[in-house]
Amino acid sequence: MISLCSLRLCRLVAVSALVVLSVAASPPPPLGPLPDRVTFASADGQTNLVGYVFKPEGPHSTPSPAVVLMHGRAGAYSSLANGKYDNSTLSQRHQKWGHLWAQQGYLAMLVDGFGPRGFPQGFARYSYDERPESLNEVTVRPLDAYGALAYLRGRKDVTPDRVALQGWSNGASATLAAMSSVTPAPML
Repeated sequence: MISLCSLRLCRLVAVSALVVLSVAASPPPPLGPLPDRVTFASADGQTNLVGYVFKPEGPHSTPSPAVVLMHGRAGAYSSLANGKYDNSTLSQRHQKWGHLWAQQGYLAMLVDGFGPRGFPQGFARYSYDERPESLNEVTVRPLDAYGALAYLRGRKDVTPDRVALQGWSNGASATLAAMSSVTPAPML
């Protein structure tokens, strides 16, 4: 026989579980001010890319140095984005790095090179052989870095000869490939 107390306890546990599951299934809240969304052309001459700009925080010189951030194979967004791909669903890693650079007085721009090409969730772990050629980190993504460089050099709030490049995983490979290239312009 189930007591009234046991029934209430079961209901409380069930409601608690639903609350925990609903919170766990939603993207984490932003870690600071949301970055601005911008669009710019890749140096491939075909693709309009999306970038997320983290503006310098606190006292800083104007114009500011800048950093281009290149995401890895999982893309720019949280695995919990659930079909919503914008500045509110960026992964925590990218938010933290963008804010870290901004706190140091840099303008940081995360380049979403996958979403505009139809792969906002990136590609799965251990699926390198299945990676679409349009996301190639040696031949395509360096052109995205150069597109970001050109965009940033055109901004009045960026010191045009003080732009760095940082990447993770697949984005780190793209960073190395961009650095080894002599065209269209070296990253500074």
